[in-house]
Amino acid sequence: MGDTLLTNGLVAPLLTGGPGGVERVLVINACATRYLDLDLGGRTVRVRGRDGGAFEPAVETRRVLVVPGGRVDLEMEVPAEPVDLVARAYALHGGGMGGMGGMGGMGGMGATPADATVLTLGPGGASRPVAPRTSRPRRDLRDAPVVRRRIIRMTGGMSSMAAMTFDFDGRPFDADRVDQDVSLGTVEEWVLENASPMHHPFHLHTWPMQVMDATPGVVDVRDVVDVPAGATVTVRIAFDRFAGVTVYHCHILDHEDLGMMGVVEAG
Repeated sequence: MGDTLLTNGLVAPLLTGGPGGVERVLVINACATRYLDLDLGGRTVRVRGRDGGAFEPAVETRRVLVVPGGRVDLEMEVPAEPVDLVARAYALHGGGMGGMGGMGGMGGMGATPADATVLTLGPGGASRPVAPRTSRPRRDLRDAPVVRRRIIRMTGGMSSMAAMTFDFDGRPFDADRVDQDVSLGTVEEWVLENASPMHHPFHLHTWPMQVMDATPGVVDVRDVVDVPAGATVTVRIAFDRFAGVTVYHCHILDHEDLGMMGVVEAG
């Protein structure tokens, strides 16, 4: 998890704007493991989009979860007094693991980090106009014909040697093996099943994924999709370009490095 959270190389930097004005903030979670459960002191923020895609309309919320590798485009009103944007403590382990939260191995993978201040938003200077949206809404795949449905199962946990293992479908990564062979120009539905005791942010290189159980009316297309422990998330993917070989993996880098990665070949 790390002991210190840095924002642009600084600890809790101050972001200022005209009181009552709106600041646009792009938050990129470049942490190796830590989830950012963002809270602006209970105030409402507007989510313009995620992972480079735009929401039409923007979504208003009080908490925003940004997983490792994820990005979120926010609008926040400048308060009259400084307010902290805080990443609240977020546990990555689910229930039923019997003491896993106390494990010290795996770089504290079972631990829950403390709250950490991402930045402080406060008054100072004149208001600036909010930058216009430049991202176009992504293609909506809800009505697209689906040629194939796959189940991608996230597996792992304690091995017989009291060490953690992480993989897909019970098989660790092999660069010489093609795990998913897809046809270029088609749309597929992938069911991401997390059969492990820990959360996993699932990242597919090259092709964005549309979350099918997203907020009604919102086309929620992401590069990284959180799959909580014991949960299932369904996504659709348009394999519409870029023939060749690439990968999918857990974006908790310790999990990826231990074998939680697979190979996709499109052609």
